[in-house]
Amino acid sequence: MPVHAPYRKVFLSLLHRFLVYTGPVTMLCIVTPQSGQAIIHYVRTNGAPTGDGLSWATASNNLQFMINISGSGDQVWVASGTYYPAYFPPGITAADATDPRNKTFYLKENVTLYGGFAGTETSLNQRNIQLYPTILSGNIGNLNSTNDNAYHVVLMTNFYYDENVGTFTLDGFTVLDGNANGNSSIQLTNGSYTKLLEKEYGGGIYANLSIYFNLNTYSYVHSGIARLENNIIKNNRANFGAGVTIRKGEGNMNFNTVKDNYADNDFGGAYMDGGYNILRHNQFIGNNAFKIGGGMGSIVSGEQTFQSWGLSLESNVFKDNHAKKGGGLYLHDYGDFETSGPISFLTNNVFYANTADTAGAIYAAKFASIYYCTITLNRANYAAGILKETANGSNGQSYLSNTILYRNTLPDLVTPSDLIVIGQLTTSNLLMSDPLFGNINDPAGSDGQYGTFDDGLVPQTGSAAINNGNSNLIMDITGRARNQPDIGAYEFACLYSITHQISDLIYPTLYPYFSYNEIHSSATIVSQQPCILCLTTVYEAGQYVQLDPGFTVQNNTDFLIIIDPDGCPY
Repeated sequence: MPVHAPYRKVFLSLLHRFLVYTGPVTMLCIVTPQSGQAIIHYVRTNGAPTGDGLSWATASNNLQFMINISGSGDQVWVASGTYYPAYFPPGITAADATDPRNKTFYLKENVTLYGGFAGTETSLNQRNIQLYPTILSGNIGNLNSTNDNAYHVVLMTNFYYDENVGTFTLDGFTVLDGNANGNSSIQLTNGSYTKLLEKEYGGGIYANLSIYFNLNTYSYVHSGIARLENNIIKNNRANFGAGVTIRKGEGNMNFNTVKDNYADNDFGGAYMDGGYNILRHNQFIGNNAFKIGGGMGSIVSGEQTFQSWGLSLESNVFKDNHAKKGGGLYLHDYGDFETSGPISFLTNNVFYANTADTAGAIYAAKFASIYYCTITLNRANYAAGILKETANGSNGQSYLSNTILYRNTLPDLVTPSDLIVIGQLTTSNLLMSDPLFGNINDPAGSDGQYGTFDDGLVPQTGSAAINNGNSNLIMDITGRARNQPDIGAYEFACLYSITHQISDLIYPTLYPYFSYNEIHSSATIVSQQPCILCLTTVYEAGQYVQLDPGFTVQNNTDFLIIIDPDGCPY
């Protein structure tokens, strides 16, 4: 029996060959296993205070209670609306419980919070985070003042060291209006364990994952992972790390937007203090710090004891951030620990229009490696692009290669100041002349989304960046495969029509049991027609093929769509 497709789209999301198989099996089901013990708890603003939270119909309106009753492996699904912290973290002292600003959303290890639901979904892939924002707001007092806002909108912390560290997960939320401007700490007690949480870090999200063995000597290890995905973290304030602070644990941040946060001292967007932190596909936009690290800062201190330490930044965008030093990014490490190589790795990142008095895009002290980045239109009085300093006596080495440094200038917008090196830095294969961007004034492109194929910083035909990378890298910032790498964060893009004919192509020797419908150029999509020698067409990944109403796929027939590894026919 034929399989009818009244209206279908075949999405091209991977830069390699793939088949949509429609052989004897006429329906393909993808099943994801679920633990029989895991429970989903449901929350909505119009839920009942007494709701058991076991379905949308019986959802609770008490987010913190649903978190508290969740066990390891459980999920909490939170429908759109605005939620305010109403409870103190467990173990708080009586004295600290007199200040309502200490209220917070206190997350539990190995319990995952998901936002972005309308309140009818039955699977995670049905949620729409943009259409149904789930907001966690620290504006718990006078709505017209930030002076009485919560110190930390979201808190992640633990008491016990465990080699099998747990994970705190927040996915699909908007976190705003925290104000960590305190000058003391919250004290939490759990049995014989005591923990101090500074009220000047992490107005939006504060993850303090250190375990102190001796409060007098500050000897500790990290224990726990903070996972932040698909969140918007904005309009928060703190003395340090206004949007996000992750201290002493492991941070895993993916696909977040961190914007318009302000630090009265250091690190406007985010602060990573120790541990090992991996950040991929995040956007740091419009953050400010009075002193250092407008977009983000990362520091490792030598007196700390870690299982591992370091920072990996991959495919992030830093735009329009500001500080006195390190407008986009501030990297430093202190202490006497030894390392034979870099502890900060930057790959496929974009630094655009960040400003500072010193080091507009990046300030890097001691050990760092910067590969395949695009750094442009940043400004500073000194070192508009990168300022690389190496501490006296350091035997470490830093590297900068396959990177575009272009039109980073002094405030006059004319005098170039792309790179200043004080100390040790090995450089190679830099492009500091015009890379022929598609549109340097429109870095996000027509879709307004960074890290997509239409971004204005993609090099165009004739660019010296094309095919001149000298080391292997799997993908660029958009996910496009790097067959022969281009310099910078983006691979050169080839765009093609997405309207083509589908016809039979029979391979009697290689594929004796199937016929293949290979796509080649035509004005419209039509049903299969006999075809002995059809030509291959290269498609741009991320586009789609639309099959007209009435299109029929016969049994034992496949579609073969060939996508060149770098998206180009050559």
